[in-house]
Parts: sequence; C-alpha cells; structure tokens
Amino acid sequence: MDDDEDARDTISWQVENTDGFEPILIYKNDKYSSDVNKFADYIASQQVYAVLCDHRLFLDSFANFYGAQLVAALYDRKIPAILVTQNFSIDLNVSIRKYRDKIPVLIERGNINPSEIIKGIECCYSELNIGLSPSRKPYNTLVRIESMSNEDGESVVDAVIPSWHYDTVVRFPKSIIPEYLHEHLRIGDRLFADVNIGAETYDQIYLKNFEIAPDPRGIDINDLTT
Repeated sequence: MDDDEDARDTISWQVENTDGFEPILIYKNDKYSSDVNKFADYIASQQVYAVLCDHRLFLDSFANFYGAQLVAALYDRKIPAILVTQNFSIDLNVSIRKYRDKIPVLIERGNINPSEIIKGIECCYSELNIGLSPSRKPYNTLVRIESMSNEDGESVVDAVIPSWHYDTVVRFPKSIIPEYLHEHLRIGDRLFADVNIGAETYDQIYLKNFEIAPDPRGIDINDLTT
C-alpha cells in the first residue's frame, strides 16, 4: 500500500519476484481513508497474508493518517505488516516511534528487495504468533529527561536510557507519556518506562507504560537493602 503510484508499482514488482507471494494493490478508498481502524478492517477482509505499507499516505488524500498508525492497527489484528519509509531520519523520532512497539519491521524504501520482504514477513509472523525476540522484549527501566523541544510542530522529549546506552539521547513524542505525568517532565527528572533495552540500533527503541520514578535524593540507602 502506497499513495505514490510509481512506488506502489515498484514494490509490487519486488513482491512478484518473491517466491510464493502474489501482490494485491490497495488503492485509494474514500470510504476508509479517514478512519484507520476501518481501513485495517478492510485490509483484513482481503484475506492477505502480510502487508507492506508506506508511512506517508497523504498524497491525493489517500489517507489522513500515517502508515505507522495503520501498521499498529494491523498488529492488533495479528496481521504481519512491514512499515516502509522514504524519509527515515525525518519521521523516526515522532510519527514512527509513537507506534514503534507495534512495528516489528521498519525498512527504508531503497532497501526493499525480495530477500528483505521474506525476512521481514517472517519476523512479523514470529512476533505475532510465537513471541517477542530479545531485541523487541520490553523491560521496566529508568529514563532520565535531558531536554524538551519541538519537532514538526509536536512536543518531544530527549532522554537517556542508562540500561540501554548511557551516552545516547533518545528522542520521542511527549504525547506517549500520560498527561498526568507531564508536570514531572523537567530537566533531570526520572521516569520508569517499559523499553526494549535489547534493541541493537537506535531506530528499534520504543517506550511505553511510563511511571514516576522516585527522586534518588530522597531515598535512604538503608531502604534499598531491606
């Protein structure tokens, strides 16, 4: 699925060259373009085995939501879906990371080929039916707020996840943190979150289920040993 006809045809050709698969092109449908769940239900009704979905679907009003949202909706329906993006560095921190916990496979458009398609579908299928791989499994861990700013008109948070890489700042949208915790988002503040700290690369990181972390300055060391 892609709002760009040329890109859609190119990926379709790649699928045709993948043994055992036949492409089904998903075209613009005004009936579903404004509702991601209706669109996901429509795709499910086509009885597809897996989905390759572009991230930016706004051309010619193909859809008014991002492909990442649709992939997440398909994930909830246990349909393997690969997210494809041409603007990797631009979209990663906000519109993709917002749904990254339900995006097992993210591929740059230029890297799409029969081998990557098969590998990606197998990865999605395994996660949905067997379980999370070590790089995708979340653990409750500390997240330290380093700074806050705006990206693409949306509030973002830069934080360090010491149990992953203590010297790497991870950017994510502020909106994934429950609103009642926003008062705790000050520089140096700490939160707990479920994070896949086994992630091999920066783009794989996701965060969810945020909680307040106690201020270490108010903890008695004796409380930690009893």
